[in-house]
Amino acid sequence: MRNHEKFTPQNELDISWLLVDTQEALARAVAQLTAASGPVAIDTERASGYRHNQKAYLVQVKRKNSAIFLIDPIAVNDLTQLAAVINKCEWILHAGSNDLPQLTKLGLHPTRLWDTQLAAQILGDKAIGLGAIVENLLRIKLNKTHSAENWATRPIPVKWQQYAALDVALLHQIKAQQVKLAKEAKKSNVISQEMRALLQRQQQPVKAKAWHCKLSGINKISSDIRALKVARALYQERLAIAERTDIPTHQLLPDSVIIAIAEAHPRNQAALNRVPGFRRRYAQIYHDSFWRAIVRARRSEMDEKLKDIMKHGEKLTTAQKQQRAAAFKTLDAIAQSQNVPRSVLLNSETLKQILIAHGDCKTRDEFKKAISRAGARKWQGELICDPLWNALQKTPKAKS
Repeated sequence: MRNHEKFTPQNELDISWLLVDTQEALARAVAQLTAASGPVAIDTERASGYRHNQKAYLVQVKRKNSAIFLIDPIAVNDLTQLAAVINKCEWILHAGSNDLPQLTKLGLHPTRLWDTQLAAQILGDKAIGLGAIVENLLRIKLNKTHSAENWATRPIPVKWQQYAALDVALLHQIKAQQVKLAKEAKKSNVISQEMRALLQRQQQPVKAKAWHCKLSGINKISSDIRALKVARALYQERLAIAERTDIPTHQLLPDSVIIAIAEAHPRNQAALNRVPGFRRRYAQIYHDSFWRAIVRARRSEMDEKLKDIMKHGEKLTTAQKQQRAAAFKTLDAIAQSQNVPRSVLLNSETLKQILIAHGDCKTRDEFKKAISRAGARKWQGELICDPLWNALQKTPKAKS
């Protein structure tokens, strides 16, 4: 970043918006959006730190020649007429994987999209937050102090509304700059493939993750069957309370405290209270519920699902470690040469599937097909196939 250049503060920007909180106001907004042209800049605001539900409490929409509309989906719960217009359009978002699931629940989904954060990653930017991208590309300094507000609050304070409006006000300009940079870096095709892949992932049914895949720190207790039973019971009880009360799970009982309780094996409620972190407000309010969950867990029988968790928690063999190390080293080198993060070059789940499939591949062509079946895009396969095959051929075969 060229620090000697002058930044334009956001208070010098000419930003205005319209709050849409009635069906009549929505109809006027839709009429203006219909008359406007080009992609739709869109964003949402949630109340993640304050509510368990992840629904959108505000939807910000703008087209190139339209006003910025802040649509309140709580007050205006039928967005059918909005969907009829914007669902036909390309969308511009920032960190779209956070917003698209909530917009889908509202009946809103794009035909094409441009994610400014994903594009920034592919273009090699190190700082990929919206504020950093705006500074880098547009030389404008945004105030992001309202990013973690309770957006379920009504009425929405004016300063919050301004913050929300700015989240979409500059997205068209950002995309224009990124398109230009992509052409210069010869990455237009890569970005196009990644945008299509992101859209396809959002259109597929969401696969529910098993509880142990969502509980951080589970590896600490993966070899202790008693601890696993307690952790599962506490996780399930916490989720039931969160769904009933709309209190975020991290406020009820953080993952770290669940793991600490499971490791401690408290024999009674007094011992439970001595576990570090348990004497927090909501843990004490629902103390009896959590204790009953622990008691139920101790009385429960061993089952195959817990055995599977213990199996997956087993340490890697020497051959598996060598394969992973060779793969990481190879991918790191490719990622560096392409100026992209390794996670963009190849995500961890795809790599896992490739390493499993490698054991059955007798030729480079078979390995190339396995990479494609694992979900790698064409550009990824072209970059990684030969170097990864060569690297893995020098390691012992690992049993899947």
